[in-house]
Amino acid sequence: PDFLISEFSLLSTGIQHTASMLVERERQLKTMVENLPGVVYRARNDEVCENALLSRSVERLTGYSLDELQRENMQAYQALIHCDDLVYVERSIAQCLDEDKPWQLTYRIVTREGTIKWVCDYGWSYGDQSNGVIYREGFIADITETKCAADELSEYEARLHTVLGNLPVILEVVDKNGIYTLSDGKGLARIGLAPGQLVGQSLYERFHNVPEVLAGFLRCLAGESVHGQTRVFDNWYEI
Repeated sequence: PDFLISEFSLLSTGIQHTASMLVERERQLKTMVENLPGVVYRARNDEVCENALLSRSVERLTGYSLDELQRENMQAYQALIHCDDLVYVERSIAQCLDEDKPWQLTYRIVTREGTIKWVCDYGWSYGDQSNGVIYREGFIADITETKCAADELSEYEARLHTVLGNLPVILEVVDKNGIYTLSDGKGLARIGLAPGQLVGQSLYERFHNVPEVLAGFLRCLAGESVHGQTRVFDNWYEI
């Protein structure tokens, strides 16, 4: 009957439209994943991490092609983890899997060229209720530049602290609200303070009875350069 033919035609058109939408969404998702600044992964949680899926950006990170790494499942990637970090990574992920919670791990990998890179691994477990299989899913980001910059800054701060700890000076930094963010220098001992003791405190409260010193700080906060000598709690200082 014409009625049934019409209904079938509408159903067929609807199915085709839905299929087209699914294909387009899959294409969009694949494009997005491939352009992320890191590696998206998914693998079965077994001894060999079977059926591993990796995004093609893994080649930019490791120097190895996607085909090379997927041939050995996730074991090929795990072999790239720095030997000093491998036990930490394996134990941390195993613990998170046991406790059914996500992980965020920072560790080193060694690329095909022998270069060491720092990565941050954001992962979680996912259970397929239809077959009881547990999967690992996550995202691995290259943080080498950030980590190196943070290490250089930490090293610089350590050297600065060493220098200040041996000079009879006081180095203080306050934010726009007058809160100490840095307090260092051997000269702090002259006024009974330890390095860092003032951090978090207010210079307004500290110098509310010493208006001339407070005025100098306020001029600095206003962008002026202040030079001269001042007396602070029975001690004279060159500013």
